[in-house]
Amino acid sequence: MRLIEAKLAYQPKTRNNKLVSLEVLLRPYNCSNVEAFVKSHKSPIKLDCKVLEMAYSDMINANLIYPVSINVSYFSLINSNFIRNAIALFKGFDVTFELTEHYNIGNLDKLKKNIEILQYNGFNVSLDDFGKGFSSVKLLTQIDFNEVKIDKSIISNIDNDFYSYKHLVFLSEKIKTLGVHNIVYEGIERKTQLNLIKLFDDNAIIQGYYYSYPLPLECVIKNRYSVEKNRVSLKRTTVLDEIEKKIYKMIISESKDKINNEIKDIDTMLEVYNVNYKNTISNFKKNYY
Repeated sequence: MRLIEAKLAYQPKTRNNKLVSLEVLLRPYNCSNVEAFVKSHKSPIKLDCKVLEMAYSDMINANLIYPVSINVSYFSLINSNFIRNAIALFKGFDVTFELTEHYNIGNLDKLKKNIEILQYNGFNVSLDDFGKGFSSVKLLTQIDFNEVKIDKSIISNIDNDFYSYKHLVFLSEKIKTLGVHNIVYEGIERKTQLNLIKLFDDNAIIQGYYYSYPLPLECVIKNRYSVEKNRVSLKRTTVLDEIEKKIYKMIISESKDKINNEIKDIDTMLEVYNVNYKNTISNFKKNYY
């Protein structure tokens, strides 16, 4: 199948009934399995470039003012030409690139560097499919993603099985612990799923058939979405997060008293600090863990 024989659809990602962005979805004609089509394409970079061109054409022709999210492969994000072209094409637009197919990353340093270049130029970068197979925790510790998307396979059974629900809660808390607070829950199809997610994440970004199917561009324009004005920042670091880093350093360092004094400087409420560094560690353990 030639890529020219395709169109784009757009699916909203929402938070508290406000549009966060529209995910651009490739829809090849006469193709029942888009994922298989994408995986089988001989050149993922050329495929991604074509989708970018199609999305740009849509946005310009329709004067689309909404933020958009576009899936890109690891191979594209480590390609310097792709990065330059993407920046030149979408400079000034509100665009998020969603990293897909990230399970066999070979050049983490190059990926990190190019993502930092994109973010410096005003783009957001999302980690897609979290929890599907390899959970990509290492990526979250190495790269400052603006957003993480929990795979729909994790969510599909949460309103039928308590332990599936608990697994989702665990993944969500793990992502937040690693510093990312823009979490997208994919594949929401039922109100019960939404209600369960709202139990533990009031800041959830929702995507799925319950809110909206992927839409043709003309339907997107007619819907006149209300857009979220103040997106949550890239990282939300609390005092306890900073103290945790100090505690970590204290335990592995010989300069325990010096680090303990650094904790005193940031622990303005004195909830953790004690003159005796051992008591500081004990207080932190009680308050945090």
